[in-house]
Amino acid sequence: MRSSMAEPGGQTPSICRRLSLDKVQCQLVGTRHVRRQTPDCRTRRAEGGFTLIELLIASTVLIVGLTGIVALQVTGIRSSAFSRHATEAAVLAESRIEQLRTIPLAAGTTVESGLNPQGRPVTGGLYTRTTVITTNATFADIVVTVTWNERGSEPHQVVLQTRRTL
Repeated sequence: MRSSMAEPGGQTPSICRRLSLDKVQCQLVGTRHVRRQTPDCRTRRAEGGFTLIELLIASTVLIVGLTGIVALQVTGIRSSAFSRHATEAAVLAESRIEQLRTIPLAAGTTVESGLNPQGRPVTGGLYTRTTVITTNATFADIVVTVTWNERGSEPHQVVLQTRRTL
């Protein structure tokens, strides 16, 4: 025998009064009161969390975003290293031209290999500096080329040239 929300005397069951929860129905089954949730309450509870599909999609979007950030970081580090090496090579070429301003010049080519950024030869030095001097009756052309290899790329070079009177 079932009755909804009322005891045989027409009153609300005491268990239902004590619970006083929204969207709860009390039914009298025999002498026991059974509490059942309405469909509205179940729907609200199901919408309160995330489903497995939503979590997988959110994780995928997060992983793709983080992968892009890591790739951008690696590119930035490589660009920074290239810029540093190009600046050091330009300084090496400029220092060689400055050295040649104060000494008598003779035509010829000199090659210095394994230079560090200060222009000193060291084991495993990154830079190679080549100086080519061609003379004429009144002037000398000086071409200084500094080359280096970036990790995993083609060789790079910086070339400075100038003309000096004899």
